[in-house]
Amino acid sequence: MSKDPSYPYNSFNNKRYRPRYPGEIASDGKMTSQRTYTSTADPDANHDVMDSNGIGDSFEAGDRWHNTTDKTWFTCEDNSQGAADWEPNTSFVPSTGLEFGQIYEEDGTGTLVLAAQDTWYQIVEFTANGPSTTNITPDFTNDHLTVTNAGFYQVSFSVSFSQSTAVSIEYDFHIRKNNGATTFENTSQHRNTNGNQSVGSLAATGILQLLAGDTIELWVMRLGGGATDRTITIVVANIVLIRLS
Repeated sequence: MSKDPSYPYNSFNNKRYRPRYPGEIASDGKMTSQRTYTSTADPDANHDVMDSNGIGDSFEAGDRWHNTTDKTWFTCEDNSQGAADWEPNTSFVPSTGLEFGQIYEEDGTGTLVLAAQDTWYQIVEFTANGPSTTNITPDFTNDHLTVTNAGFYQVSFSVSFSQSTAVSIEYDFHIRKNNGATTFENTSQHRNTNGNQSVGSLAATGILQLLAGDTIELWVMRLGGGATDRTITIVVANIVLIRLS
């Protein structure tokens, strides 16, 4: 491979390499890894050169392999013995942009019965996935988003809803995770209907620390209305999740 001095400098092994992944630049202006190779399968020890016929550049420590089928990443740890050592890399986030995902409902007519006061109910009226990137999986059929990697995330939600009866009830919306196992108190938003049956809106944003495999959901609790069933209609609902670090 050419070592043209115009190529970016790779601080991993103090060499210059032709970049294979646009934007893989650290804050100091140096390459954070050597090259990225894409395939529809995982690598193994036989993948020690970039050409399947054994012709081409040898992989070197720091090179990355991207399985475009499973959206997974691997790093070459060593290739000095003629058989590359590939290790999964679940923490790698390409520096071409932030990871994000979205689920939403627009012009909805779905209803949710809140049978008990001071009890959580999940918003299950989502009908579509919005744009998303690798490692954040939107799933409107299960009304949640799943993260592949641990880290800090920004979550935003908005809801427009009406209630079926002209009773003053305060509703509390929260982001929760893993089927409601954990409530994030920094993502709360309230609305008091004041006896109004018209559509009203609310929104909130917060920073979450999540673990790999966590699911993010939107839940609601009514803080009044007694022991009578209370029904709300979800007209618009939206959750957007962005990985920060």
